[in-house]
Amino acid sequence: MSARIAAVALLVTLGVAGCDKNCQSTCYHIYDPGECGINIGGVSEKDLKDQCITECTEALKRTGPMGTYDPYVPHDTENVELRNEKQAAEWMDCVWSATCEELEPTSGGICDPIP
Repeated sequence: MSARIAAVALLVTLGVAGCDKNCQSTCYHIYDPGECGINIGGVSEKDLKDQCITECTEALKRTGPMGTYDPYVPHDTENVELRNEKQAAEWMDCVWSATCEELEPTSGGICDPIP
């Protein structure tokens, strides 16, 4: 009986943790075929996820202001990058509040950076 309780507790914990916004879940939401499935020609899904997680995680390690960064405004340049934890947090909020169609970079999507 205690093994069953432990298994249920683990599933509840994983379910709750899976709902939190973090770099990994946000990047998977963008690129995983079972979710938004954004596909950038010539780059593997794994590489897109890895690059996304690395950029987001590195930004979370730095403090700083929002500055002019606004993920809800489509950008004309591909050189948008997350510079600090405030920008990364706002980016994650944008990704989770947008539809998959709004994230699609080929249609002038929002929530940059999405390569």
